[in-house]
Amino acid sequence: MSTFLDAGNGKGTLRLSRIVVLGITLILVAAVLASYLPTRVEESMEYHVFQVGKQTYVTLNGDFGRNDGNLTASVDSDGVLSISISGQTAESGRLFQWTVFDDDHPFMTGDWLGTVYAGVVTEGNQPSLSLGSQYGSYSLSVRCFDNSSKQSQRAEYKGEVIYSKPVEILYEWEYEGIRYKLDTSFNYSEYVHYKKIDVAGRGVMPFGQYGKFITPSDLVIVDIASKLRNAYGYPDEHNRFAGFVLSFVQMCFEYPLHTDLISADEYKHGVKEYFAFPLETLFNGGGDCEDTSILLTSIYIALGMDSALVFLPNHVMSGVRVDGYVSVNRDPLRYEALIDADGGFLACETTVDELIDVGIVPFVDVGGHPYSYYLGKESPLGDTYGFYPMGP
Repeated sequence: MSTFLDAGNGKGTLRLSRIVVLGITLILVAAVLASYLPTRVEESMEYHVFQVGKQTYVTLNGDFGRNDGNLTASVDSDGVLSISISGQTAESGRLFQWTVFDDDHPFMTGDWLGTVYAGVVTEGNQPSLSLGSQYGSYSLSVRCFDNSSKQSQRAEYKGEVIYSKPVEILYEWEYEGIRYKLDTSFNYSEYVHYKKIDVAGRGVMPFGQYGKFITPSDLVIVDIASKLRNAYGYPDEHNRFAGFVLSFVQMCFEYPLHTDLISADEYKHGVKEYFAFPLETLFNGGGDCEDTSILLTSIYIALGMDSALVFLPNHVMSGVRVDGYVSVNRDPLRYEALIDADGGFLACETTVDELIDVGIVPFVDVGGHPYSYYLGKESPLGDTYGFYPMGP
C-alpha cells in the first residue's frame, strides 16, 4: 500500500490516478456498449424480453418464449429478430410453413373489401425466420412437415412477437391561410395498453357511458393540446381557437375504407361497431365518426374547454362551448347550424375532408329530416339524441 500512496516522488500518486482513470473509462465503455447490444432483461417459461436501446423492447410469447431446446430466438443490435428450429425437426428434406399475422392490420384487405386478412405465409426448407424491427404485434406460427407433400406434420409452434418502440407522427395542415405542423410520439406499448382494454365489447351502449373513452389526462393528449395552443398563439381575440383545434382533427385524420354494405369498423376491426380510445385513433391515423369525435373531445377537455359528445341517428359528433363564438356557414345550401340551446354547446363535425366551422354540420337527409330535427328525440334504444357533456 505504501508504494501506491508514496507522495515523496509523486510516482505513487500518478499510478493511482492512472488506475482510477482506466477504471472509469472501462465502466463508461461498458455502459455505452450495453445501451446498444440487445439484452435479455426478463424471462419465464412463457415469454422473454430483449432490450434493444433505451426505449425498444422485443417480447416473445407462447412457444417462441419457451427455451425447450428446439427453438432459438435472438435479436441483433438493429432489432432484427431471428428464430431458428434445431434438432431432428430441422433435418434436411423438411418443409417449413411460416405464417406472420400483423395484429394491427385491418381486418379486411384494402385491395378488395370483403376479403379477410390472413397474414403472410411463406414455405421452404429453411428452418428459420427473420423479422424486421418495425414496431407492432405479430402472431407467428410455423408448421413443420416431413416433406413437401405436407401429409405428415412433425411439429407446430405458435406464439406472438411484440416490438415496443417509439411511434413518431408528424401532422401538417392549413387553417385560415396558414400552414401548421405538429409532431407527437409515444411508445407502441402505450397503444397496446388501450387496444387490449375491453369496454363492454367496444360496441353499442347507452349514450351516457361513452365517457369511458375520453382520456384528457393521457400525457400524449396533453402534449398535443399544449402544442396546438402554442401553435395558434395568443391572444384569441375572435374566439377562433376552437375552430383551429377542430381543423386539426378534420384535416389530419382519415375516415377508414368502407362501402354501403361494409362499415368502417367492419373493415378495420371486423365488428359492426368499435369505439376507439384517442391513442388508438392517433396510431391508426384516423377512424369513423365516434373515434375522431372522442379524440377531439379529449383534446378540448385537456385544453380546459367544456366539451360534449353529440349523438344523432347513426352518427356521433363532438361539441364545444365557447362564449361569443360566431360560426361561419360558407354554404347554407349544404350546411346547417347545430347548437345545444340549453347547454350552449356547438356541434363539431370531424368526419369531413374539408374545413367546416364549429357549430356548422352537413345538411344530411336522415329519414326525411336534417340532424337538427332529432335533438331531444328518443332513439330506438331509449336514449335521447343530443349533446352529452363529457367534462373531467
